[in-house]
Amino acid sequence: MTTHVLFSPRRPPAQTAKQDPKSHTVDLMKYVEEASAADLFEVKASRLALQRSQDPAIRRFAQQMVSEHTDSANRLKMELEEAKVEVKPPTALDAEKQAMLDKLMNVAWKTSTRCT
Repeated sequence: MTTHVLFSPRRPPAQTAKQDPKSHTVDLMKYVEEASAADLFEVKASRLALQRSQDPAIRRFAQQMVSEHTDSANRLKMELEEAKVEVKPPTALDAEKQAMLDKLMNVAWKTSTRCT
């Protein structure tokens, strides 16, 4: 059986193969900050949905988001501790994500759970 790989991080496409490998490095502090902020926002927004919605499908999805993003945040913290990296994930939303959450908090929910 033949397996065809269209793209793999280990085997970049031909057009990117000649790029400087250093251009793909990630600033650890920036990654931790952005990943943690995304997890935190998703947890808070999903908890808001759990508070406001009675729709079983929405509640299941919101609970799944809370669980997955809480697990993601915990795994990141554990990996940082194990690697003895002195980077602390943020514990509060940045202004942009807080504004997005504030907008969600001010949305009126109808009994059909559609936002107005």
